Amino acid sequence: MSMKRLFLSSAIGVYALLSAGSAQALLLNASGTIEFHNEVDIYTGTLTDDVFNVRIWTDSFLNAFNFDPIIALWDSSGNLLFQNDDNPTINPSTQTYYDSGIYIPTLAPGDYFFTVTSFNNFANGTNLSDGFLYDNETPIPIGTWTNGSQSFYNVWFEASPVPEPATMTLLGIGLGGMMLRAARRRKAS
Repeated sequence: MSMKRLFLSSAIGVYALLSAGSAQALLLNASGTIEFHNEVDIYTGTLTDDVFNVRIWTDSFLNAFNFDPIIALWDSSGNLLFQNDDNPTINPSTQTYYDSGIYIPTLAPGDYFFTVTSFNNFANGTNLSDGFLYDNETPIPIGTWTNGSQSFYNVWFEASPVPEPATMTLLGIGLGGMMLRAARRRKAS
């Protein structure tokens, strides 16, 4: 298994400073290659703030030009949170039919592991320490394993920051004002 520093790192905190109150989503990307059928790339990282509407996806399958990726998200203890082989609905503008995708409504601050493997090298259990299906096999080059497919992948992570209390207050005031104005219009009619 190869270990890499996850693209999340402290990016949420940096993003909050750079966005200065804007409601733009955080969008990060990692790329790599899976050279063998039993290879597992493991990324590590930390979220410093709550995020919501988390979407994680691959855009690597390319309608059989590339291998079929499997992605998984694990907590700091190595417990499996989500694993997906085929879900091209997370970002249909870039994904093709065997790309992976995960949607998570909210994700708390903490340390996480993220893995990328090739189909059908699924996790052996619910903990990262359980390993993967093909761990003890002799490595087979991905081009042989998948009938000539390439070995590169892209993984995308998109999330929205949780609005700060001041933002929520302003939103509440704005919505309250709109409701009051609508009520006055109805009363006047």
